[in-house]
Amino acid sequence: MTNKVPKSKENLVVEAALLLLGVACLSTAAVIIRAADAPPAVLALHRLGYAALLLLPARPRLSPLSLLAGVSLALHFWAWNASLRGASVTSATTLVTLTPLILGVAGPRIPGATRLSPYGWLGLFVALAGAAILSGGPPTSAAWLAILAAALIIPYLSASTQSPQSPLQFSASSALVGALTLAILLALSDTPLSLSPRATALALALAVVPQILGHTLMLRGARCFGATVTSVAVLLEPLGAAILAAALLAEPPTPSEVRGGLLLLAGVALATLTAPARVPGPLRD
Repeated sequence: MTNKVPKSKENLVVEAALLLLGVACLSTAAVIIRAADAPPAVLALHRLGYAALLLLPARPRLSPLSLLAGVSLALHFWAWNASLRGASVTSATTLVTLTPLILGVAGPRIPGATRLSPYGWLGLFVALAGAAILSGGPPTSAAWLAILAAALIIPYLSASTQSPQSPLQFSASSALVGALTLAILLALSDTPLSLSPRATALALALAVVPQILGHTLMLRGARCFGATVTSVAVLLEPLGAAILAAALLAEPPTPSEVRGGLLLLAGVALATLTAPARVPGPLRD
């Protein structure tokens, strides 16, 4: 399979629609995770395990890149799920969009990343100010977990830009490795792996909607439009998540979350749009 996505003029509208559909799918993740109310690592295991089983027809193929991506994805979801046990949906989904800024600070030491431009550094400080307002004081442990999740996804994003596999096959390969990674870690810690029937159903929903549909469509979008456009599109995820949280969980964003969130997202957008070269975007949930 090839990793190239058709770019003919007549396909661009379809590709843009698929990219926005991917963002919408990702927006459901935080609400589903909160509703599942399950141990973070166990929920991540079920999510990736079900996704790997459903994607077996895509013929997952193990390689150094897929191994790196799978371990990264497993640890990312563990931290991300844990952050949602203590942070609001709006706060957690906004903080985890800091990935491009972390990549920019890391610079060319990471494949696919470059140093921040002067405007990028301005975006970094704007985003940090937004994060401070969003947190309403010193970051909580849940906020730090969301930021950790933003950093842990970087190897996955870097590997996705270098892999010769198609987006669907790469999703299958990384999900399989991620599930095996979590299974080993949980077995070593003697943690029960079962979930309640309700949590199991929600884990399956996580596997189908944000994982298979969301991640695969975002990888496709990155290869079609480039990381910059995809990164900016993904910044719509906190908006979708906040709307869903208000409607389904009776958890509307607070005024400080709205102000801080908008400032943080503006900073990330500024850094992304002024990047001197492509930087992998904040794909995760």
